[in-house]
Amino acid sequence: MLFVEPRRWFSLRELEVGASLARLQLCGSQLALAGQLSEPLELELSSGDRQWHWPLQPGEEGGWGFSGELAAAELGEELLLSLRRGDLQLPWVAIRVLRATPAELEQWQAFFAGEAGALPEAELERISHCALLGTAVQRGGDRPEAVAAFCERAASQELVVEAARLRHQGRFPSVLGRGPGRILASRLVLNWNLLLVQEGEQRFVVFQGVSSSDAVLLPGLNLLLLVCHLEAGTVRTCLAILSRTPEFFRPSQPARFGGYLVGHSRPYHCSYDGLLALQAVRQAQQLDADDALFSKEGEAFVDLGRCLELAQPHQQLSQEALNELTASNGTYLLQLGFWFHTRAEDPQLRALAGAVDGQLRNAARRDSELEAIGALKQLESCTPLIWVGITGQKRSWVEQVEGTAALLNALHALYPRLGVIFDGWTPPLHSSDYHRREARNDDRVIRRILKRLNFKTRGRVGVVAGLPLLEKVRVGLGVDAFAANYTTGSLNVARICARPGVGHMGQRMAESKHQHIHHHTREIPTELVQDVSDPSTPTGYVNYSLPWEALRDELIKVLAEQQP
Repeated sequence: MLFVEPRRWFSLRELEVGASLARLQLCGSQLALAGQLSEPLELELSSGDRQWHWPLQPGEEGGWGFSGELAAAELGEELLLSLRRGDLQLPWVAIRVLRATPAELEQWQAFFAGEAGALPEAELERISHCALLGTAVQRGGDRPEAVAAFCERAASQELVVEAARLRHQGRFPSVLGRGPGRILASRLVLNWNLLLVQEGEQRFVVFQGVSSSDAVLLPGLNLLLLVCHLEAGTVRTCLAILSRTPEFFRPSQPARFGGYLVGHSRPYHCSYDGLLALQAVRQAQQLDADDALFSKEGEAFVDLGRCLELAQPHQQLSQEALNELTASNGTYLLQLGFWFHTRAEDPQLRALAGAVDGQLRNAARRDSELEAIGALKQLESCTPLIWVGITGQKRSWVEQVEGTAALLNALHALYPRLGVIFDGWTPPLHSSDYHRREARNDDRVIRRILKRLNFKTRGRVGVVAGLPLLEKVRVGLGVDAFAANYTTGSLNVARICARPGVGHMGQRMAESKHQHIHHHTREIPTELVQDVSDPSTPTGYVNYSLPWEALRDELIKVLAEQQP
């Protein structure tokens, strides 16, 4: 008898119960066995004495799944999802349906539209969840006229600088075209800094993460504006957390500016979106000596106060401590960030990056502990000294162990004094078990490569995987060339250190290569690269295959250009 265990094969992609309609979608990524079934496989949804059945169907992105709609009024308070084949039923999951009455939904919307006393007192999390299920979501396309002007510049450098200029007034750039709104409060929730803003009669929430405005939720207008790096489901989760403390929505008075928040847990967004926004604010003369500068623990890769020689210290606090700071002092934090996106050739942005990178290089030369103890002297005497990037997580070159070893053996035959720097994971200043585990993963890959080398490595090999960003920059300044992943894997050596080299990446990732600044980087011809993934794999997780000889040929050209 053939059947499937639903928790293994299916994921609940979507289950929404709105005011009038319920939608359901389940997806299975590996269910190739459907054709072997003697009877059709169905999803059964039962509620009370009612049942609905949806047949197994091919998914749009490969795999198999179930999807359907029904009238929400037909559902009871409890749902049971089961898989059924003929008379055989396999219960999967029981779900309780959350509902809100029309009066509760009207109260919720009225509060954000200006009726201060209308916010429901009880079960706000349930009501907010149901309200958001019926909210119109706007991402690009035809936006409402009232917010179109704001959406055009929502994630831009200009909006960041304007928000900074308005900080001492406690205001945020106009979203509705009625003039800058007053910031009432801020709170860090999950990976976002949330601002509660009032513009005219409308009260709304601005989500700051990658940019200073990743999204804006306007409950009074029943509207959610998605700008970048945020989905409606995450907005619902954040609002559910906020709703557990209703006092956030009813501060006794507007908040005062309490400081800038800079950083991101991912090195790319930290170095491109956050640090460039901070530099733009500095150049606009909107970073005063008494403006506090914060990062959430785990979201800073350098000490900004020291590296950028700022008057104020760079304070790195836990999310809980930052929320306590703003709540107890009646202040708000302004996240600095703009969406760099596909603008690597923009001269203005390259100038911002050049200013930041120059300061980071100076700080690396000034503060390197590796240089202070003489750890670089022998390595930098190697000719040439090659930086090799290792990727043990995602977007990796699948033949990197045997391919890198073959590459280095071939180079050593041409250059007997060859030296190698192995790079990998870059942890934030406040590291964690997660970062240490990822660094160990890269170290294991490096050790497998070392076992395949046919030349002596003592004094010729250094490993910077797991070291702080500034130490990597100092080491990178001494290399002659690099071979690394074109995207974040070469950020330190290719952008900050501006060293020449060869970048490799998957074909799908190549479509986004303009999100990265490179000064002297050759690329592997795309026809030599083959993506290795399921078609439904997100672009950021696609591994790829390429012949190591292609890296060798391009790297030899780079080294030849370095000779006098």
